[in-house]
Formats: sequence, structure tokens, C-alpha cells
Amino acid sequence: ASLWAADWSWQLPADRYKQLDLFQRAQYDKASKLVQEGNFQAAAGEFEKFKVQFPDAPALAHMVFMHGYCLHQAKVRNQAIKVYSEVLDYFAEEVPDAAPAKYFMGLAHLENGDTRNGVQCLKEMLANEAYVKHPLAGSALARLAEQHWKAGEPEQAMKCWKRVVQDFSKTN
Repeated sequence: ASLWAADWSWQLPADRYKQLDLFQRAQYDKASKLVQEGNFQAAAGEFEKFKVQFPDAPALAHMVFMHGYCLHQAKVRNQAIKVYSEVLDYFAEEVPDAAPAKYFMGLAHLENGDTRNGVQCLKEMLANEAYVKHPLAGSALARLAEQHWKAGEPEQAMKCWKRVVQDFSKTN
């Protein structure tokens, strides 16, 4: 994700993993193994299967996010953006999954050359009181600073970089 996001991992935390039943764990483990192997396209399919097979799973928000994340890593960014939107539409209160969805949605837009929407996503993430506490918020600030710098706005960039140091120097 970024060196600013040292406290963040795509993996499902142990406490949430324990909430899954045996069949859900098996499906998650299968998809997770594919991610670890770098086979993101296949992993995306497995996370999508999880969503279809277990629509009431306690970690459904994470599985939907991971479907988008894997598409993103497989460079299928427009489809990933749609899946990230699904996370934000249906699971906006699930901060461990919604905040990364907002961050990676912004990155996907930036990687597609859509600076306006990418910057807007990062700003929205940083404006949300819950999302700004997420470890990826430091990365969002750093990316936003880079965009301000590229746009010839050094004062705005400096504000972002100072905020990164102030808010994330001890956590990341």
C-alpha cells in the first residue's frame, strides 16, 4: 500500500477471522493464498465467490473490499472502483474495510489518470472523522501532498506533509 501505512494489512485480523465458520474460513484461506502468491485475478474471483456463497457472513465487508483490492492489483482498475463503491455504499460504517476502499479508490483514479476524482476521494477520506484515524490516512495525506506538489501548490503540499508528521509519526 505504502510505506506510510506500516500498521495496515490486507489480511483479515484474527478476531474477525475467528467469527467465520469452517466453510467461510476455507473459502477465505483459498482466496488469501492466491493473494500471497500474487495471483490477483484468481483471488478476485474467489473473494467474489465468498460474497455469493456467504451473503450473511460477519466479515462480508472485508470480502467485498478484497474483491476490489485484488481487481486493483490485477490492474482492472475501473472494475475495482465499482467494487470499492459497493463497499462504501453498503458498508460505510465498517471503518476497517470502508476506509481502505476509499483510499484505494482514490489511488485507482490517480493511476487511471483521473486526478480530479482521485484527489476528491483522498480529501473525502481525510474529511471523515472515522476514516482519518485509519492507518492508511497517512498514506492518503502523503499522496495528496504529492498531487499538490505536482500541481504547483507547494503551500498545500507542505500542510499535508506537516500533518503526516504531526498525526502519524508515532503510529506508522
